[in-house]
Amino acid sequence: MLSPALLHYITITPAPPLTQFHTNVNRPTPVWNTHSYLLPLLMDMLPFTDDIHKRSASFITARLKSDSTIVRSVAEFGILVGRCDSILGRNTLLCCSHFGWKFDDFVCGSNTDLSNDTLLCRHHTLVNSCDWHTMQFLSEIINVRDVFSL
Repeated sequence: MLSPALLHYITITPAPPLTQFHTNVNRPTPVWNTHSYLLPLLMDMLPFTDDIHKRSASFITARLKSDSTIVRSVAEFGILVGRCDSILGRNTLLCCSHFGWKFDDFVCGSNTDLSNDTLLCRHHTLVNSCDWHTMQFLSEIINVRDVFSL
């Protein structure tokens, strides 16, 4: 017997009545109730926002560790002096708040691992048990579908 929460996720909500806004070249466009937050779990990838923050953090880290003294000093000035006035400073604060890093640790380069494995483990710890079980259930359905489609 499936739990009511799982039944809610696997049922497809009916499409609303067609209006002029739901048609495209006289063909109806279905409107589905999607749960896109489950896609990163199913695909074992980082969510979109985590990936964007990771790219921003790696860009900032590369500028802070640059071989060029001009690039490094401009990045340090933007982060340390003009935190809220520079784009680099604001992005640093945003990345630190998103991933829960300490600002000083991030700027110094300690305790900030940007590997996919570390960030995936962090994301998996934030997922509640209902969503985790839903993802496992959907994964089993997809595997069964793939086996029978051969």
